[in-house]
Amino acid sequence: MNKWIAPLCILLCFQAQATEYRFSYSELYSKLKYSLNEEYTSVGTGVYFINPTTQLPCSIEKSWMEKEAHYETLSFPESGKLPLPLDGNLKSANPLVYVHTDSTTQCDYSVALVANEPYALDIHSDYLEVVIPEFQLLLEDISGMFSSWFAPTISGITLEFIKLETGEVTLSNNQTLPITGHRAHITLADLEDGVVATLPTSPSRIMPYIQQ
Repeated sequence: MNKWIAPLCILLCFQAQATEYRFSYSELYSKLKYSLNEEYTSVGTGVYFINPTTQLPCSIEKSWMEKEAHYETLSFPESGKLPLPLDGNLKSANPLVYVHTDSTTQCDYSVALVANEPYALDIHSDYLEVVIPEFQLLLEDISGMFSSWFAPTISGITLEFIKLETGEVTLSNNQTLPITGHRAHITLADLEDGVVATLPTSPSRIMPYIQQ
């Protein structure tokens, strides 16, 4: 079933049973353009198709852009991030973007704040001191005017490990942080006094953490 997907608000997801998603390039560009802002050197936004049960990326059968005689295949990485090239000429041409997911899976289309790759296996406080403020500014930028009054405070990072459901992040002070449901959280408080967090494997993505 072909289905137009309406513009979505950042951090919101909608379910659809269609195996084919169709977007205009300009619609996606409006959500991903923040990644081009020079103010954000370490973070940006990404479009994902997520299994609502596992909260992991859906299996993508194929994806492409097309307009008239022009056609370009898009190859999804393991992280599940839509690999859309951001280009002013493409924005003007405004091709259609298609994504085919596994027909047996009902996916959520979502836009997320993510740290730029590549990701190191050792996480220092210096890294959090860069990405946390940028995540906060990006969240407020996306949310619009007066957002700083209402936006939640980002206190750390969330690490997602697609191939690791449970495990531990090792801290250099002989403490550990749990990995549960493929995710672990690290705050600045965890890395005080020069403590370093060592990851068991490279994360698929790093997102903001809002402490409850």
